[in-house]
Amino acid sequence: MRHLFFILTALAVFLTGNGLSAQTVFFSAGAGAGTYNMKQLKDMNEALLRSQVPFETKIVSDFPPFPNYSASLRVRVNNVSYGLEYSYLTTGSRASARDYSGEYLLDMTLNGHLAGMSAGFVIPLSGKLEFSCSGVMGVIFTRLRINENLVVLENQALDTRLRARSKAPYAGPVIGISYPAGVFDFGLSAGYMFQITKGNLALTDGNGGILMNPSTGKSVGPGWDGFRIGLTAGLRFGGRQD
Repeated sequence: MRHLFFILTALAVFLTGNGLSAQTVFFSAGAGAGTYNMKQLKDMNEALLRSQVPFETKIVSDFPPFPNYSASLRVRVNNVSYGLEYSYLTTGSRASARDYSGEYLLDMTLNGHLAGMSAGFVIPLSGKLEFSCSGVMGVIFTRLRINENLVVLENQALDTRLRARSKAPYAGPVIGISYPAGVFDFGLSAGYMFQITKGNLALTDGNGGILMNPSTGKSVGPGWDGFRIGLTAGLRFGGRQD
């Protein structure tokens, strides 16, 4: 992750240095929401509940849409744009149950750091509005925390803390509409992200091996596939300022 950060920083400096002289450089930050597939983790949730809990449990939250945050540095030459992209995603799940015999709690928290590149084109619309269409691709770095606790008849029957991580390539299309105002740019974007490979979750904190579904015996990976929508605001340097 550290090496990738240095590479992206060097590319950003290169893009900025080459863009200011004859092109337009855009820096923007945004916030939005997305849906997440997470099928393998959802299946593992159900498997853990069946195998670990002696009473009925309820999944309170199952990897719902959650706010995400992004930043980008793009260079535009005429109606073609390209640049660097970063996004932070998070979601999770919770299953719990409580009755006279005991209490159970299973929490999963998932964070994703996306670092990649984009390329596309811009189509001027009426007035100052501009429509853009681009493709993005890069790498997702995932961190997973699992906390599982079971108390039966006031005795601690289970207390598990697991940490896991993975990385996988991603790609997807993004469309957007933006409105320039002086040196500022405001936009709305929507797209879909495909996680290209499974990205098996490897256990950390001294726990070697791969995270497995206890029911199927198969390895488990995150599933960040889903729709994205967001609002952006940023600055532009060079080029024409309306």
